[in-house]
Amino acid sequence: MLCIKFPLVLQLVTKANKTQGAIMDKIKIIQIIAPIGNYGKERWLLAFLKYLDRTRFETKVLILAQSEDSLLAKSLKALGIQCKTLTGSGKINISDIRKIRNHLVSNKIEILHSHDYKSDIFGYFASTGSQIKKVSTPHGWCGTGDLKVAFYETLDKIFLNLFDKVVPLSKKMSLSLRIIRKNRITVINNFIDLNRIPDSEEGDPYLITYMGRLVELKRVQDAIRAIKLVGNKNVRLQIIGDGPTREKLESTTKKLDLAGRINFLGHRHNSLKLLNNSRIFVLPSLTEGISRSVMEAMALKKIIISTNIPGINELIRHKENGFLVETKNPGAIAGMIDQVLNNIDNAETIAKKARETIEKTHSAAKVVKDYEQLYSELVS
Repeated sequence: MLCIKFPLVLQLVTKANKTQGAIMDKIKIIQIIAPIGNYGKERWLLAFLKYLDRTRFETKVLILAQSEDSLLAKSLKALGIQCKTLTGSGKINISDIRKIRNHLVSNKIEILHSHDYKSDIFGYFASTGSQIKKVSTPHGWCGTGDLKVAFYETLDKIFLNLFDKVVPLSKKMSLSLRIIRKNRITVINNFIDLNRIPDSEEGDPYLITYMGRLVELKRVQDAIRAIKLVGNKNVRLQIIGDGPTREKLESTTKKLDLAGRINFLGHRHNSLKLLNNSRIFVLPSLTEGISRSVMEAMALKKIIISTNIPGINELIRHKENGFLVETKNPGAIAGMIDQVLNNIDNAETIAKKARETIEKTHSAAKVVKDYEQLYSELVS
């Protein structure tokens, strides 16, 4: 005959009730994002959700896109994250806002976390008048750019000032948010998933990589012109990514007679493997947040040559864990490439320190805990 003491039964029942209560008490969160490809904010969200504690937080994703067949949706489903795509023109309209609001209500959402100006504005209107807490993480802008970018950033900040928390990815990015009340800003470092980073390979010292969108603010033309100016004519450049300036950049390549030394690879799922084939990473951008591509290159122990701009100069300390040059100066990039190749052993020592920087302050496993604390405080 099986005999179980009453105190033990009581203990087991209590433990079971606590477990059930923990499941019932999960904080319900929705992430809203308007993807533009497979770049910084999309990879940020995937890494974030991979490490977010699913025993404490129940997270769904709402994608604002023109097509349901997005790479982000496929990646989220592979992670086991529930996602819904709202297709439309992208313009603000009552019908789409009502759909989002119904989605928030039916899923009993407690926290709305948005990731770009479109999701900020849609999310704000959809949650207005409710008890839902609003959080935004701005990605990839620092308050500079052309008139169109400046307009959208200014409009975005008006709505962000109405959010409960705005979480810039760097201290420098927070400086462009001065119109937002200080008590609503919490800086949490950008991060990458180190478990996604392959083992570092030595790579070809004469193969340089640019990885990112092809848009005017990235100034990829400066990297192309630097290849023409560099002293060592064995140097080549591979460009991983796509965007509206690609045709113009290809035309520049032909005019400079560099067709054999510049390779446009477009969007690639194996971008980190391709990056690993090279030894030097270049970023000639005018504006960045804390660049995910730079962090990935640092984690792979690549030699970083970047423009000295806010965000990047929080990651890179000149001649300590990488190299910084002035903006809009192909000659400065070319000179730094030659300098690195002429003293490759020292440059590789510096590249190893870049990896240490990422491990200490920009690892997903560590940084996501700061968001978990923020979420918990918002609903407590």
